[in-house]
Amino acid sequence: MADIRFTQCAVRKALFSLDVNKSSGPDGISPIVLKVRAPELAPVLTRLFRHSYVLGVVPHSWKTALVHPIPKKGDRSDPSNYRPIAITSLLCKIMESIINRQLMGYLEEHQLISDRQYGFRKGRSAGDLLALLTHRWAQAVESRGEALGVSLDIAKAFDRHKALLSNNISRDHVDECRNKLVSEIESSLVKISDWGGLNLVQFNPSKTQVCAFTAKKAPFVASPLFGNTHICAKPNMGILGVDISSIVQFGGHLESKAKMASKKLGVLNRAKQYFKPAHRLKLYKAQSIAVQTSMLPRNFLGSMQGYVGDRYAQGSMAEEEKPSL
Repeated sequence: MADIRFTQCAVRKALFSLDVNKSSGPDGISPIVLKVRAPELAPVLTRLFRHSYVLGVVPHSWKTALVHPIPKKGDRSDPSNYRPIAITSLLCKIMESIINRQLMGYLEEHQLISDRQYGFRKGRSAGDLLALLTHRWAQAVESRGEALGVSLDIAKAFDRHKALLSNNISRDHVDECRNKLVSEIESSLVKISDWGGLNLVQFNPSKTQVCAFTAKKAPFVASPLFGNTHICAKPNMGILGVDISSIVQFGGHLESKAKMASKKLGVLNRAKQYFKPAHRLKLYKAQSIAVQTSMLPRNFLGSMQGYVGDRYAQGSMAEEEKPSL
């Protein structure tokens, strides 16, 4: 691969694309200043980025971040149930975006990224992966077969700098022999566990899930061994923010979203006397109430216009073998 190139045109384009509503980093430089003064700043920043890249040194302020803990599910008194969101320097992000664009262009052009990688790729998203998985699971349900999905969670995934995977690795195995089915899954889990050991990646057993997707009244209940722990099968699977039942339906997901939205609307309604209409609207949008009341899981939105839509148009998904037992 050729050296990374920093041009005034690329820097100016990155500056103009900044969202002025985003927060400033630890250096306090506002995005609106960078965007408005892009023509004047582009030559200076281009030289700065070139020197930083050639010398392999970045300003010390770019190595610091404003960290905001965002609560996840579970006990809020447990520090591990918080997701740290780091806000870094906008200048650093601009330089990173230019490097990333050229690296990804090279990797895509030479097909060095697995076709199963959906996150952080142009034209693909987690919604594509979710649509493909549910499509295959639905095939098993419609054909009166069974598909077993296993979802793994990497503990402190973004602290593992040597290797990063997507949050969930799912795979369905369907074979004539159910014992062979479990054996194959356990064999895959052993390989994943060994990979984790080599790359200093630790999986979270408490968040590992197994679900049999089938319409059978008496489905095969598997409890594969992962490490030293047997994973108990559940009647549903939560993956990429969406709750999917064993018959590939989203009733539980929609019900939970409706309850959450109802609670937030109740709080907003009780506090409306203290806020002006414009402020209430901002609070409404900030709490994502509109998204939560949507009848579709938001991870599906837009997937049919991207990678999944192309696969449907080409007929490649329809040609996939339907799993059966």
